[in-house]
Amino acid sequence: MKEIRIKQPNGTKRDLPSTTFAHKSGAGFTLIEIMVAVSLFAIITLATVQIMLIAIRIQKTTSRIQAIQDNARFSLELITKEMRTGINYEAGTPASAICASDGSEIHFLSTSGRRVYYLDPNGSGRIYRATGDITSADQCFGQGNSRFSEFTGDQVFVERLAFILRGQNPTAGDGQAMATITMRARPNLNLQTTIVQRVRDAP
Repeated sequence: MKEIRIKQPNGTKRDLPSTTFAHKSGAGFTLIEIMVAVSLFAIITLATVQIMLIAIRIQKTTSRIQAIQDNARFSLELITKEMRTGINYEAGTPASAICASDGSEIHFLSTSGRRVYYLDPNGSGRIYRATGDITSADQCFGQGNSRFSEFTGDQVFVERLAFILRGQNPTAGDGQAMATITMRARPNLNLQTTIVQRVRDAP
């Protein structure tokens, strides 16, 4: 150990011990350490990729369900808007009888004076719309001269559609029709709305 003399401000000198530091060089990583590090990195990367794939799959499923629900809600909203301005609500016939459908049906006169039909053929999973009088079977859905067209999107499957009418008889005290529509569609969607006719039916 060497001594170093340091000159103090007052002119005196003081001896300090000098310490020699030795540099210790490392030998690096061993092959086993590298393999363990690479394995851990691969496991973490694989787990991260799996989590991302699951999140993407959940997002796609959620988006698909949301699109189906939006389509069903929008379809019901369009039906209610058209029915509010219509008159002479009726249910069950004539389209159901002519088209041999055992599903739910409602028809009414629109503001243009044309008859409008909304029909849910039992088991079809679709809602159909038609305008004009249905007088023959070749005007039914699925026929070459069909007046009907699918009203709901292909991704919507309607399990149940029901129309409940009240006040549809055109009398002075009972001429403002009211209709309650219930719809159940896949997946797990239940909708219900009540429509009050804006114009009172006159006897």
